[in-house]
Parts: sequence; structure tokens; C-alpha cells
Amino acid sequence: MENKKLGGGIITIAILYFIFLGFGAIGSITLLPNLDMINSTYTEMGLPNITATQLIISLILSLLLIVSLILILLKMKN
Repeated sequence: MENKKLGGGIITIAILYFIFLGFGAIGSITLLPNLDMINSTYTEMGLPNITATQLIISLILSLLLIVSLILILLKMKN
């Protein structure tokens, strides 16, 4: 199998996606300790509550996507 390098468009989109995933992971981490305050505000606004399980699953998926994106970008070096 022949190794091909990644194109510039894929690299650009991957880096932008990496940045947004990083912000999402940081947001999930900062919401976790303040979950009661966030849920009371959401209740006042008529929005559904967020559970800790939803935040943890979101954080795990974000970290998994970050790792996979890093592996894709490392392919660029080959």
C-alpha cells in the first residue's frame, strides 16, 4: 500500500476542528463543578436540565476525537 500525504484542505479543516474540540472539552470540564447552578438557570429559562453523565460522555467523545485527529495529522509526517 502506498503512503500518501494529506492535502492542505484536510489539514486546515483538521486544525480548525481540533481547536473547536478543545474549546468543547474545556467547556465540559468547566461546566461539571457548576452543574447545579447551570441547571437552576436552565430551569428558569424553561430548558431541559443537563446531567453529569451527559457532560462526561461529551468529554470522553471530545477526547477520543482529539486523539484520532492527532493520529490523522501525524500521518502527514510520513
